[in-house]
Amino acid sequence: MDSQLNSIADRPTGLHDADCLMGGGEAGAQMRAHDWSATSVGPVSQWPLSLQAAVGICLNSRVPSAIWWGREHLTAFYNDTYQIILRRADGLTSLGRPCRDRWAGNEEIFRPVIDRVFSSGAGECLEDQLVVVNRTLREEEAYFTFSFSPIHVPPGNVGGIFCSGVETTSRVIAERRLRALRDLGASAAAVQSIAAVCDSAARIMGENSHDTCFCLIYLLDGDGNRARLMAALASTQAQIWRRG
Repeated sequence: MDSQLNSIADRPTGLHDADCLMGGGEAGAQMRAHDWSATSVGPVSQWPLSLQAAVGICLNSRVPSAIWWGREHLTAFYNDTYQIILRRADGLTSLGRPCRDRWAGNEEIFRPVIDRVFSSGAGECLEDQLVVVNRTLREEEAYFTFSFSPIHVPPGNVGGIFCSGVETTSRVIAERRLRALRDLGASAAAVQSIAAVCDSAARIMGENSHDTCFCLIYLLDGDGNRARLMAALASTQAQIWRRG
């Protein structure tokens, strides 16, 4: 009995060095091949248990997830699905490196929240946040709801931040377009003259500049052989032109 207790007591209390890096697809393979002893977090065997556990969850999560460890260095860990939020050129080369210069144009979104979580130790959430991603286009509009959770290390300090995101792009864009259609219908019912209807329609389309690059509204004559330009809008100028 004593020998069994001693053998249990002698076992390391942390995870096996590679346990927290198991799985995770391309990001996991990259992490397992990385020389962590050359980074600010040191070799995996020296990572706090909270970091090891968080990395294991991050790698194997099915939603975009990232970890920023250490307030000074902000060493980056993230899974495969999080890569859409990064520049294509960064890709997996950002793993294990300070991410201060690798925010892919979204620093003004993430950095203030991260600073607040480090300072307060309380989690935060960003709902339907617009971010610029690299996916099918070089700069593509996307929306996510992000949760930022502190990762605590003894004695009650915040060692890092765990961020997970759920994409809401389809819902946000669908609601925006339905709102524009609803406003167009309500506006047409409220005004009297044809010219006013055209002006109102161009204005509403201009307010939805994310989906409308330009707008040309023509009025057909009685026999349908001629069309007269009634209103035009270029969303980049946000100005409506109407023929008097």
